[in-house]
Amino acid sequence: MCSRNLQKRSISNQTFKELLASLMDEVDGEVLIEMAVVVWRLWKRRNEWIFQEIFTNPTSILKQVNQKLQELKVLYNNPSNTSERQEGREGIVEFWKPPPNNFYKINWDAAVDHKKCRVGVGVIVRNWEGQVMGTMRTNNSLFPDPHLAEAYGALQAVSLGTELGLRKIILEGDALNVVKEINGELEN
Repeated sequence: MCSRNLQKRSISNQTFKELLASLMDEVDGEVLIEMAVVVWRLWKRRNEWIFQEIFTNPTSILKQVNQKLQELKVLYNNPSNTSERQEGREGIVEFWKPPPNNFYKINWDAAVDHKKCRVGVGVIVRNWEGQVMGTMRTNNSLFPDPHLAEAYGALQAVSLGTELGLRKIILEGDALNVVKEINGELEN
């Protein structure tokens, strides 16, 4: 029974991968961006509902998607905005900068689910041209401490870089205290 379920799941994953590959080959880049923003916002809405019990009206979702698409168009039309920071509705937003030539940048972020005592981590590896070289996500039953979650995320980032055989890397996370600890600026 269990092996059948796994087999069905892998078939559906393969079908999804084929559909995604077909979309990327046949659909205009602008449409792909729109689809990505819609899917991102729907996923965020799902997480808000599950983890925070916040319900967002579908009309509000559409407005947020349109706002994000407008912001992306402004960024695309004015590349100088992406080099540092941009003042947005939600405060200052940092934008990703590529690493120097022949280096890889590994970004990570962590999330905490206090109710279920779980920590989730996402990691992305990009080269000096901004191309994605690898990604991973994981979740684990850990004490739901944000500092611990970010430290665990940094460990996962390093592990992925090692697994990929990368030597020249720059680690980048948004938890200043963890970054300072990694750089040896804080005693712990």
